Amino acid sequence: MFPTHVGMNRSEHSMHKTLKSVPHARGDEPLPAGVYQRISTGLGSALRSVLYFTRAATYRPRYKIATLAQDIFDRRFPVNFEEQLQRAVASAWNKAFKR
Repeated sequence: MFPTHVGMNRSEHSMHKTLKSVPHARGDEPLPAGVYQRISTGLGSALRSVLYFTRAATYRPRYKIATLAQDIFDRRFPVNFEEQLQRAVASAWNKAFKR
């Protein structure tokens, strides 16, 4: 929205309507939905945006994460498990005979 002067975007029909509950910018267009704070300035008052309301984001899956993770697990688990089991048995065996 380009800055416009007050009343510049009014039509004859809209001049008779008053929207007291919707904050308006200088061009009489409603501001984006959100939360605004009225602040005092040297020239009077103004609105400062605190929070804008937006539409919900829409996401599409790019990767089949669950399938990728399951494939990696299926490939690596048997090898990793066997290595770690051998380390654990060796560690327990060494501790048992060092006494």
